[in-house]
Amino acid sequence: MMTKLLILSAGFVVWLFFDLKKRASIDNVILSPMFYFTGLWFLAFPLHAWLLYQGWVDTQQNVVLTEGALTAAVLLSIVSLLVVYFGMRTGRSFQPEQAFKSKSFSVKPERVSAVLMVLMVLAVFFLSQTVFEQGTFTPFIGNDQNESRLGNGPLFMLSELFIYGLIVAIPALLTSGQQKAQWWLLLLIFVAGLVFALFMGIALTSRRVIVLPLFALALARLYTYSKHPNVRAVLGATLLASTVLVTPALQVVRYIATPQAPIERSIDERSIADYCRWVGRTPTPQKTVIILDAKGAERTISGMSASIAKKFCDESNYGFLMPVQNIASSYGLVDHLATFLNKAAPSEMIFGVDHGIAWSYNMVLSMVPRVIWAEKPLHYGSVAIQKWMYPEMYEDKPVTMTLPPSFVVDFLYGFGFLSLLIVCFGLGRFLALVHVWLLSGLQPGNHIRFVVGLSSMAYMFNLVRGGTGFFQVLIPIVIIMFLMYGAVGFRELFSRSKV
Repeated sequence: MMTKLLILSAGFVVWLFFDLKKRASIDNVILSPMFYFTGLWFLAFPLHAWLLYQGWVDTQQNVVLTEGALTAAVLLSIVSLLVVYFGMRTGRSFQPEQAFKSKSFSVKPERVSAVLMVLMVLAVFFLSQTVFEQGTFTPFIGNDQNESRLGNGPLFMLSELFIYGLIVAIPALLTSGQQKAQWWLLLLIFVAGLVFALFMGIALTSRRVIVLPLFALALARLYTYSKHPNVRAVLGATLLASTVLVTPALQVVRYIATPQAPIERSIDERSIADYCRWVGRTPTPQKTVIILDAKGAERTISGMSASIAKKFCDESNYGFLMPVQNIASSYGLVDHLATFLNKAAPSEMIFGVDHGIAWSYNMVLSMVPRVIWAEKPLHYGSVAIQKWMYPEMYEDKPVTMTLPPSFVVDFLYGFGFLSLLIVCFGLGRFLALVHVWLLSGLQPGNHIRFVVGLSSMAYMFNLVRGGTGFFQVLIPIVIIMFLMYGAVGFRELFSRSKV
């Protein structure tokens, strides 16, 4: 069944490509937010479910899943994607908007440079209060930063604001060439920001900090300067694929200052690699997930699946398994949806679990400092959803790993199945609108909208993984846009677009 669902899902991706091609050129299809969203969905749900069922990849948390729940999770994710598609499809053709007749707005690179420098200074202050607090460089180990974030949210936000600033500054970098002195200063600060992002990624052991500004800059170049559709299509496909394929390489950079300790092997596992265990007579790299069959017993791995799992458990093949596992752990979400379906009561599936409380934190309340709101809960938003699904993670130990629940779980958690349908439809409309803004490029009157489009593409991973948690990125970006481009440019965002 899982293989059939994988084939069905792959068929939908191909069909979507040709359906979008009826409305736009091949290069604009590849670079469309809807197509990118669908690609990430395919990795996170049908492909990951298939890999789990084959016994080739593991989950990040200890969990027991059933074949039925995995199948239902993939089917529900397909329904959710179809609703997103219908929301996108109700919009008009993907054509650039006409330029606005706005003479009052002009990019001021010196203003952009000043704001970007302030954001970098704030990031330096964050480092001085954390990894350099004792006078020596002590980067966070693995996901320990998540424990340190409790009660220190505003401080940790300072470490990310300059990344948002780099993305928001891209239009100014690409359109301020006539003001030579100011442009060179902005370029110098921008390059320094990219180098600083690499250092911050090592300090926080975070891959996204390293790659996001480069991805947004490359995407902006493709949307504004590449005039050859075929070349643009190849470069666009390469860029989007690289966001997945560079994951293992960035894993090396991520832990360059904090190498991970080897896993200790138990006596009964000496005949296989230390990252594996036995399922019947077959070794598998699934040490944390157990998949039950229809009879309630752990499912067996046989045939080609067993042969490949056995090869993965040969330490000589570790160099091949780890890139696969790194990609799977980053993009795997189907196990969270399967867990939700197992745990949720029928009434919670229909009417929701918390009736929008987690959404309110994801959108607004998470930004209220604890100094102002002393009773602010320790676990809120997406973390509260994680705690509801995996309460055992919070027993007698601090939690150092966050598990974004996926957009499907997030939308269900609020107000149930109806909210899933409504929000997915609205998401499709948003993706269509963002595509129009990106296609319109950096023409007069579209700078702010273009930044929103770039940010949406750069943080599409957050949208697929966290649902409404995407607002925790979008709101600071909008504020930085106001600081860099002023009220006149900011009004562009609220000008009416037909989509």
